[in-house]
Amino acid sequence: SPVSAVLTFILPSRRHYDYDNLLASFKAGLDGIVKAGLLEDDDCWRLQLQLGVALGPRQAGAAVRVKLEALHGRGSARLLPTLRAAHADALDDVA
Repeated sequence: SPVSAVLTFILPSRRHYDYDNLLASFKAGLDGIVKAGLLEDDDCWRLQLQLGVALGPRQAGAAVRVKLEALHGRGSARLLPTLRAAHADALDDVA
């Protein structure tokens, strides 16, 4: 069934970041989510991506917060577990 994934890239600074490079850097992360069984597949017909950025603590480095929702028909969604990358404890204050 289709899934919506919100990827929030937590960045350590306001320097220039391209979305295409951020998404490419997370390819192994998406593949890992599929391998772990949280997603059936990450093909474009089953996965709707939303991308965002947030400024995080500089000392934590970069991270990605992943929020998955199973889409059931029109307008209904079921929240799946939120995944948090390394340094999750340092990101608790990031919106």
